[in-house]
Amino acid sequence: MNVCDIFDRHPMTTSPDEPAQALWGRMQRGGADHAVVLEHDQVAGIISRHDLMGPAGGARRRMGRSVGELMRRDVSTTTPTTSVRRAAASMRRRHVGCLPVVTRKQLVGILTVSQLLRVLEQKLAGG
Repeated sequence: MNVCDIFDRHPMTTSPDEPAQALWGRMQRGGADHAVVLEHDQVAGIISRHDLMGPAGGARRRMGRSVGELMRRDVSTTTPTTSVRRAAASMRRRHVGCLPVVTRKQLVGILTVSQLLRVLEQKLAGG
């Protein structure tokens, strides 16, 4: 099984200039846990709900700040043809909850822990 079999082809995206509070609202409405930050149509970073909430879980962290101030720039990516096993191992080693999926440096989707858990659930159920 490869990443192309399970990844989300419609990830939430943002720019470094978007106000963090605006992104928070979009993520809440869309039920997204992560957003891929794009600059010049290429992956520049990743931002999660946790990044926007801060350690105390409050709104103060994002008030008056941009996505670029809160995003993580050291992003690991994967490709659609990478095996799910290899992608999961990469996520575990790097302690990340998602991997942007790219083809020729262009974002084509996102792989999340939730998708990996769904695969595990199906495998354990015999499916």
